[in-house]
Amino acid sequence: MSYTLTKSLAAGLVAVSLLSSCSDKPKKITAGDLEGNWLVVYPDHDSLDRRQLDIYGTIQDSIVSAKGLKLLKIDANNTFRQGDSLSAGAGQWQPTGGDAFTLRNGGEGFELFTFTPLYLKNDTLDVVEYIAAGKEKLPVNWRLKRITDKGADTLFTAPGNTWRSRPAAAENEAQLKQRLRSMLAYYSVYFRIVSIEASYFSPKKVHLPLTYYQHGVGMIDFDPGAAFARYFYDEVQALQAYNVLSGAFDALESEEYPSGDNFVIEYSMFLMQLAKAIK
Repeated sequence: MSYTLTKSLAAGLVAVSLLSSCSDKPKKITAGDLEGNWLVVYPDHDSLDRRQLDIYGTIQDSIVSAKGLKLLKIDANNTFRQGDSLSAGAGQWQPTGGDAFTLRNGGEGFELFTFTPLYLKNDTLDVVEYIAAGKEKLPVNWRLKRITDKGADTLFTAPGNTWRSRPAAAENEAQLKQRLRSMLAYYSVYFRIVSIEASYFSPKKVHLPLTYYQHGVGMIDFDPGAAFARYFYDEVQALQAYNVLSGAFDALESEEYPSGDNFVIEYSMFLMQLAKAIK
């Protein structure tokens, strides 16, 4: 199937059928169990009554946007980093009484995240967070998946995230292209992990000027204020990178769009094709 370069803007969450079930008995959580690499999958509000659901509905989008489908690297020295903030300073985590833990100073969504673990089984961790909404404190369950795939290490290491640091000076063409290839390779791995562990994805979590369809990917118009532009020295270089990416689309125009088990794994495969098309 061929694809068409498109300039329209995608929005919202794209559903895919991906979740698998677990059957092992729950495991009680200790501090050591929190260490590792995690994908924050989704919040579950099934425990809320109708009145609480009405309140939750007013804040749901902001909650999912702040934490959903984000990556966390929780270290043994009581520090942690979230994927979007790996180039910033580390946040801190610690027990905070009873069975609760608190993550703080970790960037958007994790400036203050206090939760109580419920159970851990098959690398799936369920925790409950009490979210303030007016005079209410709503119990919201978050599901996290431990990422043990060695092929995903690039998501959690400094070398895999060097592209996040804006250069101190203008880059030459080769450097700029390498930065763009690194971005595409990173998000290709991210999409692959999301395709395995989640039932949806959020285009806002991917800082590329792209829009996503069923069996297709296109480009959106260049926006100097968008997240993509902030990874380059200035607007001129960001536009140059955008044009390089557009050229990669052109180079692939006669090739078949990849076919996979779901839309998100196809996005992963296509981003890797784009990276390889940048010469």
